Amino acid sequence: APVLDPLPRWLRADVLSTGDLTVSGVVVPGEGSKARETQRLLLAGAPPEAVSRAGVGWVVVESGTAGTMGAARRTLERLPVAYRDGDLILYRVGGAGSAAPQDKRTAMVLAHLVWVVMLAGGAAAMAMGSRRRRDGVPFGT
Repeated sequence: APVLDPLPRWLRADVLSTGDLTVSGVVVPGEGSKARETQRLLLAGAPPEAVSRAGVGWVVVESGTAGTMGAARRTLERLPVAYRDGDLILYRVGGAGSAAPQDKRTAMVLAHLVWVVMLAGGAAAMAMGSRRRRDGVPFGT
């Protein structure tokens, strides 16, 4: 019976999955075209650089799962192992899959700076208003 893999929900990074489903021996293709292309690269034993150029940062191999490995061992043998236990092996590829583009990071930093300035400005205005009331200065003058 098909089982929903919990790994994508445990990770912060984008997880590629073809979404293919095998029903009575017939594969019904899912919508994961980028995942399918990455899968083709791995099954063909492509160089790690090709997998990295595809935007992949990590490869997870779960033990005891159905499916073919093809020539993926050729690729995986050239990747550093970041983690290994009895259930899975995590390989570091080094692709740019999870890094935000520089312009997006700059926009986010600027948005946070504007937020901090507005927060500080509001706090300063409240402090001045409180001080003016304490000194007996009427509001609006």
